Amino acid sequence: ARIMVEIGKRAGRKIVALVTDMNQPLGNAIGNALEVKEAIEILQGDHKGDLKTLASALAAEMVFLAGLAKDKAEAEAKVAEVLASGKALERLGMMIKAQGGDARVIRDTSILPRAARLVPVPAESGGVIRSIDAEAIGTAAQLLGAGRLKKTDVIDPAVGIWMHKRLGDAVKKDEPLCTIHANSEENLDVIAGRVRKAVTVGEAGRAEGLYSGRKLIYNVIR
Repeated sequence: ARIMVEIGKRAGRKIVALVTDMNQPLGNAIGNALEVKEAIEILQGDHKGDLKTLASALAAEMVFLAGLAKDKAEAEAKVAEVLASGKALERLGMMIKAQGGDARVIRDTSILPRAARLVPVPAESGGVIRSIDAEAIGTAAQLLGAGRLKKTDVIDPAVGIWMHKRLGDAVKKDEPLCTIHANSEENLDVIAGRVRKAVTVGEAGRAEGLYSGRKLIYNVIR
């Protein structure tokens, strides 16, 4: 991150980098249409969590770097206002329309591509989520067709994984850890096994409060 900031400065750019936690997927969605859906939900005001927090922090940095606020506090207030007022959502609609897309999606995410099969992945035991291997979850989504293994692969925008649990969350035996969105039976058992293995469930008492003080943004490099 420091090297990238230095490169930007040498190119005469205003630049900042946020060093953030990567011990779990940033949002609930992994996959193209699912991630768009989650982003729209944030702009609609129906979503809380790390993804909204980090996106808002990055937006505030951009507002400040652009000289549209006298300090970070004012920049953060401006970002909060456009989210609360719906202006950010309307701007997304304008961007979609300008690129030939269907701007109705900002009001109705059901028109996004949808997978034919929804497969829950249940927890094998109860307790508390102690760890989530974000890379393994991403690889599992790639096998579904959400990403490419080689450049000639065709991406399926409908498939992916929707996480139901975060670090520190309580989970009961057989409660879904996530839902797989698939359009094919191919590798489905393997993918479900990888996702289940990527999520570690520990004893509730020992893990209680383990992640209450977890930081999302470790450092800001200017």
